[in-house]
Amino acid sequence: MPDDINAELEAVEAKSSKLPIIIGAVVLLLLGLGGGAFIAMQMSDSGSAAGEEEKAEDGKAEGEESAANPPALFNLGLFTINLRGTGGGRVLRMEVQVQADAGVVETLEERKPEFRHSIITMVSDYSYNDLEGRDGKVRLADELLARLNRHMETGRINRLYFVQFVIQ
Repeated sequence: MPDDINAELEAVEAKSSKLPIIIGAVVLLLLGLGGGAFIAMQMSDSGSAAGEEEKAEDGKAEGEESAANPPALFNLGLFTINLRGTGGGRVLRMEVQVQADAGVVETLEERKPEFRHSIITMVSDYSYNDLEGRDGKVRLADELLARLNRHMETGRINRLYFVQFVIQ
């Protein structure tokens, strides 16, 4: 009979020793999920805050667009550009669209060759390492937007989108 009691005690001790490990794993999983959700919310909040600041600089409240000039997309086309420092070994293939007020579309159409030239000359000065990762693409988009807006006599290009972006 004492052997039966010892066997039962050993079985209970073995089961109870796994319990803290299981509880710890569940707690870590919940902390990871909660942390991920928190980071995702912070990133989406910071993006929307930047957008609100940008609209405030333009003198427009959120959701307030000019009824006479609603935003329109304009395709600047497909680009194939040799990157700097690769001896022709790396080529960027990208398609660019810009968003501007509808009243500006005529200007964009008339000056499309000038915009394309400006994009090609600027991007050809980038290397493969400059364009790696999200930060490189965001920096390129910001610099292109600023450069294109310098060419605008009236109106403004609000956003620039990469519809295609492949480096070979």
